Amino acid sequence: MDFFLDYAWNPGDWPLERLPDYPRQWAAEQFGEKHASEIANLLSTYTKYNARRKSELLDTKTYSLVNYNEAERIAADYNALAQKADALHQKLPDRYDDAYMQLVWRPIQAGANLNALYLAAAKIVFVLNRVACAPMTGRTRPKRFSRATPSWRASFMKTSPTGSGAARWTRPISAMPIGNSPIGTRCPGGAGERAQRPPVRRRPGPPASGFDARRRRA
Repeated sequence: MDFFLDYAWNPGDWPLERLPDYPRQWAAEQFGEKHASEIANLLSTYTKYNARRKSELLDTKTYSLVNYNEAERIAADYNALAQKADALHQKLPDRYDDAYMQLVWRPIQAGANLNALYLAAAKIVFVLNRVACAPMTGRTRPKRFSRATPSWRASFMKTSPTGSGAARWTRPISAMPIGNSPIGTRCPGGAGERAQRPPVRRRPGPPASGFDARRRRA
């Protein structure tokens, strides 16, 4: 947001060749010079990763499990960035804790957790497809995969900001849950889609009045 406002105020201050300098300048203004380069690198890398596909547009089919190990690589990139954000958090003075958690740490951890969640869901769908379309023998069992956990969210919500930030950061990530779209399985060769919801049972309506009954018989 700061970048767009600064650029709108005076675009001439930020020609194309100076744009890469903006993240470091911003980080220095917020967190001091000592760790400005590290924070700028975290933010630049996160925005690059997030630009691959917006978070709200991700699903289990976005990245491939079988071609070039794509889904695993995407999740590994985010996890490595999240570890760097954790390590830098330990180095920062306490006075920067609230701002760092809100502006840098939380978006990175959320992106890493979201991609891990969809990777785990994609693996489950992949196994379900194989199980649904394979002969049901004793050896046909889905492999157990580790699941994504929202531990980053729990730790963030339990963090009690200090000083003036106490009211500012109250429930900053309260939002509707993601991943509400139904996940179906499809067998190769046009075997059809496996139902994921129980059949709908319709209850009979109230008895028709005499007038309605006569109209129906007519």
